[in-house]
Amino acid sequence: MHKLDTQVKHYKYDTGFISFQEAVIAGNYEYVDELYSAIANNTVVEFMYKPFTNEAKKRTVHPYFLKQYNNRWFLLGYNEGKESLSTFALDRIQGKIKPLSKTYILPDGIFNAQEYFKDIIGVTHYPGRPAEKIVIQCSGNVAPYILTKPIHTSQEIMQRCNDGGITISLFLKHNYELVNNLLGFGKDVTVLQPAALAEEIKMQAKEVLEKYGNNAPE
Repeated sequence: MHKLDTQVKHYKYDTGFISFQEAVIAGNYEYVDELYSAIANNTVVEFMYKPFTNEAKKRTVHPYFLKQYNNRWFLLGYNEGKESLSTFALDRIQGKIKPLSKTYILPDGIFNAQEYFKDIIGVTHYPGRPAEKIVIQCSGNVAPYILTKPIHTSQEIMQRCNDGGITISLFLKHNYELVNNLLGFGKDVTVLQPAALAEEIKMQAKEVLEKYGNNAPE
């Protein structure tokens, strides 16, 4: 058993260093120990990072927070190359993580993870994009699931229908994970507002339908 499995309960969740779901095993979690230590000790780190669509490149990062989402670990920190906050998937890190003797930069002297993530699902954060009211109609097939496992903590029930369906509201920023989450419910969820989110869901559903239509078996 990896030492992370036995020490997760000792991580200082309430200090704002780390957030994990019930299942702590996720891609490349062998890096979590040393990154957690780097955050706790304000240590700048360097590592090779390879996004899915680009070549591997050395990154110098001032680490702030570790988050597990959808069975993947992510590091959020100040990226010297971009001079801004960036999110790094741990399963895209290659080789060893090297600690550096550099001055640790922390905007405003503090990073508030609860504030940073409160209006989003997942890890994709668009600076300057406001949170907005999202209204969703849910069929009776998925209503019990959504009631017992809310899409987000901002979820509120607006209306209950005689057929078991519900209309709910959320207060979130429109991001990649939100769209994917809603698409996962298929025909049982309809976005009523805002119009931009409803249109994106519609377009993606249309593209899926076209792919199946063009490749349907004879």
